[in-house]
Amino acid sequence: MNTILKSSRLLSLSATRLSTSSSCGFFQGSASSRSSFQIRRNCFNFVTMKPTVYVTRNDYARIGLDLLKEDCELTIWDEPSPVPREEFMKNVAGKDAIFCSLNDRIDKELLDQAGPSLKVIGTISVGFDHIDLKQCRERGIRVGYTPEVLTDATAELTIALLLATARRLLEANKEAHTGGWKSWSPMWMCGTSIKNSVVGIVGFGRIGQEIAKRLVPFKPAQIQFCSRSDKCLTAEELGVTQIPF
Repeated sequence: MNTILKSSRLLSLSATRLSTSSSCGFFQGSASSRSSFQIRRNCFNFVTMKPTVYVTRNDYARIGLDLLKEDCELTIWDEPSPVPREEFMKNVAGKDAIFCSLNDRIDKELLDQAGPSLKVIGTISVGFDHIDLKQCRERGIRVGYTPEVLTDATAELTIALLLATARRLLEANKEAHTGGWKSWSPMWMCGTSIKNSVVGIVGFGRIGQEIAKRLVPFKPAQIQFCSRSDKCLTAEELGVTQIPF
């Protein structure tokens, strides 16, 4: 939810500002033709059309899409799955902005198809390997992404998986549903306690550090990590131990 909100706000603000700054002027035409366009007045009282945004799937959080709709005219791929390449290419032409995810490849071919009107790309992802940044820089296209927004969620899911694995929760759940559990047994599916154990973390960036913080209340004997860079000060603050990579 935080990802879609952050990305939507950034895209809406950027598309609106860029559209306004590059197309200020008065709409020419009859009253009837003007009514066929969604128009608004900016703070300088110029009349402008809403910037157009292509949204690559329909299952983004509704609150984020509603935020975009306040200032932008949306064209949405009406499926809860990545938009097919052919469909993407067909509908991106002439758009002011693209709202995408890591499944959508934004390369030279697609940027050529979008044309010079494309001013901003917003992706709801921490990474941006799917976007050709070199091409975007050459064309003056701004790119927005959502760094750090998934750090806490990833750390929480890691702890959940650690607990599920150590305490054999998935195995026990399966046995309970398939008749494998007959009666109480003192050692059946007990698993392993995190308390007094040694827990290792590979990598100690933002996510690794958040995992370590969440592990401390479980009272492991030691939390160890390996990292390509020296994290001695951070390790000392968190009470964890760095070992050779």
